[in-house]
Amino acid sequence: MHINRLLLVVIIVSAAIAPSSVQAAKSKKEFAAKCILEVEGKAYINGLCDVSIIDEEGSFILTEKSRRPYFAYIIIDSDDKSTADGTWNGVRGASHAHAPLGSRTMQFRDGCWSNAGARACWSRK
Repeated sequence: MHINRLLLVVIIVSAAIAPSSVQAAKSKKEFAAKCILEVEGKAYINGLCDVSIIDEEGSFILTEKSRRPYFAYIIIDSDDKSTADGTWNGVRGASHAHAPLGSRTMQFRDGCWSNAGARACWSRK
């Protein structure tokens, strides 16, 4: 990953420190969608959520519609757009995406970004 891409990831993760910061990070495109976030076989988001597209590659944030939401960042690699890294808050209502989604790089297949331990999907309503 290039230094510029790494800097973007640091800025995005830093923006996730508080829920209001998550809202501020939603600067490109934001819309409601049907979402799935599964980690180690358990669904943490399965229904309506907010999706924010945060860069030109299509990286996004999924945010559960809840007062104390789960949320996840999927950051698509700018050099290899078929791979992505994912993080999520891991604890309902936690204020930063500190936990990795699965143990490996995510790949896009069957309409979702996934790896052996996690799956993140969205579709417009």
